[in-house]
Amino acid sequence: MAKQEYPKHWKGNDGLYCAGLARRGLYGIAEDAIRIADDINNVVILHDDKQKIA
Repeated sequence: MAKQEYPKHWKGNDGLYCAGLARRGLYGIAEDAIRIADDINNVVILHDDKQKIA
């Protein structure tokens, strides 16, 4: 996976997420986990909206 710059370093390709690799300690891990959870939530919402339309 190519290295991405902060703050998008946690989001990889094909739905792969990486938490805690920014070398920011526990705070960085928690921050990454929150962003990953928010991103997954957005994907689920978009999927549900597409299901309602179809």
